[in-house]
Amino acid sequence: MVEIGLKSSSRQIKLKALNDLLIRVSTSSGGNICDDPEWDECAMTEMCKDVIALMADLSETIQEKAIVFYEQIISARVCVDGSLPNLFNLLRNRLGSKMRFYINDCLAVLEKTLADPFAGVRTASCQCLITLVPHVPSEFFTLSDSILDVLIATYTHNQAKVRAIHTTAMGYVLHFGNGKRVSEVWRLLAQRVLDSHHSVRQSAYAVLHFWMTHLRDRYSYWNRLVPLLLSGLFDELSEVQTEARRLWREVGEQYAEENRDEIKDRYDDEVDVPNYPPEETRPVLGCRVLVQRIFFNVVPSVLNDLKDWQENVAKGENQVVVAEVWKCAKLLGHFIEPNVYCELLVRPMEEASHLVLLSGILQGITLENFRLISESILKGIYRLSRTEQLAQQFYCLECVRRAIRLFSLSVGDSGYAIFRILATIDGLAAGTHLKAEVSQITKELAERLNLTRPESLYPSFAAEFLTEITGGNETELWLNSSLELKILQCFLLKAGLAVFLEHFNILHTPLKTNLQVVANVQIRYDIYRLIIDIIQVQEDDSSSRLKQVDWNLVPDFFFATMTWKAGRSNAIARAACCCCLAVLLDREIIDMKTIGAIKKEVITRVIALSRDECQETQRAISRIARLTIRSTGVFSDIKTLYPIFMKGLDESDAVRSECLSGLKDIFSVTEKMTENEIKNFRPDLEEICRVLFIHLGDPKENTLLEPEEFFLKGL
Repeated sequence: MVEIGLKSSSRQIKLKALNDLLIRVSTSSGGNICDDPEWDECAMTEMCKDVIALMADLSETIQEKAIVFYEQIISARVCVDGSLPNLFNLLRNRLGSKMRFYINDCLAVLEKTLADPFAGVRTASCQCLITLVPHVPSEFFTLSDSILDVLIATYTHNQAKVRAIHTTAMGYVLHFGNGKRVSEVWRLLAQRVLDSHHSVRQSAYAVLHFWMTHLRDRYSYWNRLVPLLLSGLFDELSEVQTEARRLWREVGEQYAEENRDEIKDRYDDEVDVPNYPPEETRPVLGCRVLVQRIFFNVVPSVLNDLKDWQENVAKGENQVVVAEVWKCAKLLGHFIEPNVYCELLVRPMEEASHLVLLSGILQGITLENFRLISESILKGIYRLSRTEQLAQQFYCLECVRRAIRLFSLSVGDSGYAIFRILATIDGLAAGTHLKAEVSQITKELAERLNLTRPESLYPSFAAEFLTEITGGNETELWLNSSLELKILQCFLLKAGLAVFLEHFNILHTPLKTNLQVVANVQIRYDIYRLIIDIIQVQEDDSSSRLKQVDWNLVPDFFFATMTWKAGRSNAIARAACCCCLAVLLDREIIDMKTIGAIKKEVITRVIALSRDECQETQRAISRIARLTIRSTGVFSDIKTLYPIFMKGLDESDAVRSECLSGLKDIFSVTEKMTENEIKNFRPDLEEICRVLFIHLGDPKENTLLEPEEFFLKGL
């Protein structure tokens, strides 16, 4: 085959292959080789490359025939763009220094072909330019502007391979040209660094490396070139990162060598840096000195760019930016003294973006440095933890988690400062997953404080936390949206009934103040509901006696709400109020025996509310009446309260059940009455039995009445 013959090492075979090609060209239909279907573009390009190689053969005969064949191909206007770089290489090698005599012709051709719409032509033209300009630097120096204008005008293209070689060509043209348009080309190169295709980015980094090691005026452009090359260290592809790291190292080594006398002392004093990030490789001295030289020129531009991202960082909308800012903050923690960033960041902390930086700093800081500023940091985190924004809560937790791990087993006096942050976020958590995070970190804190269970944290810090969250002596009225109430509810439910009663003296005033605001029905309902939930979630432990509260609780907490007022919301609040009082009496947290001074007023309000239309209120009132009779056993109380049970027998099943239990208690108490009391109470007992007989006729009530038990006690 002709293709094999062109590559042969035998002179005769190569000559025969060339003769065959010339014959085929001359015998093509109409004298035009383009009409021959066997000569497609790809085959012709490869064949032309082989023919160009033969132009440099030792045999002059072969050289001449190869030149004749190529002339005929060009005359036939066959597309041989792919072989143009090979032809330029041949011309360069053959002409040597004489190439400068043809530079104008070459550039005139390339100015046209660089703007060709066909991708193959443009790629081949860029390759020719890369081959040509290094060998005619003196001549090209004055002619570069025209070709650079074409490259700038044709900068965009939809094919990555064209953009990649175009970037390389532009780098060569600028370097070997007059070098006056670095600023103009630098902006275009910055776009290539952000290109979506990795091959284009690699070409841009290679050009940057070439300029930073060879450009005549490179020292004037460090502040523009260095940041672009450094961006390659964080490329999304690891192989691009590795290549960029190698190029950056070479730049640093050359810079150090060129400035050895200037940085000689730093070579001599080179020591390991304490607390250096273990996952990072320390750059060579030249790289570090170069960055230090341009730092203050670059920082203003970086800060101006970051200002556009400030809100997005706070809301977490762009995770790439957040991640990079976080990494930067981590390095600050490794290398910067706390007194520097404490003044700038910790004390004025106001938004989530500050927490992003702080969480990064805490990843790099040492325990010794953290101790110096831990109080200020924890205060700032606590201030920002009082929010219902998910992102802000998340970064508060990240900071707390890191603080606990920094302290390790030496949390010490900072235990409460950390706990109140966790308790605050727990009360305001925007999602269940966040509450799970709080539970995990709380468990970790308990372990650091040598506590066996995280629940043990609540009694340990209850007094201080409750005093702080309720405002102490400066109690403020809560609103429906008050953060304090939400935090308090969560804390007390987790702390439990024992903690609630132990520190009730702290809670009494703020709860009383808010319960006596008649206008805020929702707050009153929430407080009653909270007390009920605290008692009901407590496990029933009959072996331990709960601490009782003072009888003043009753008028302070309940009288205002037990006064009847119209409206559905007031009815709901009354029901919650009566249920709460009933639960407190049932668990003997309030003892009716000790409220003699106000018992009459309590009974008066109970009787008044027994006619309430709300079934839940009626049931709670019946229960309060029953518990009063059971607790006091006083004849006058029984005679006053039993009509409540009689009336309740005509209500719902839940109310009837409570009233029947009250009647059972009355029958039980009569066994302990004196003869005179029984004589006085006999008409009332007969009335009770008469009504019960009537209700026995209702088949729906038989299961509730249990007649034998009732009437045996009544008789």
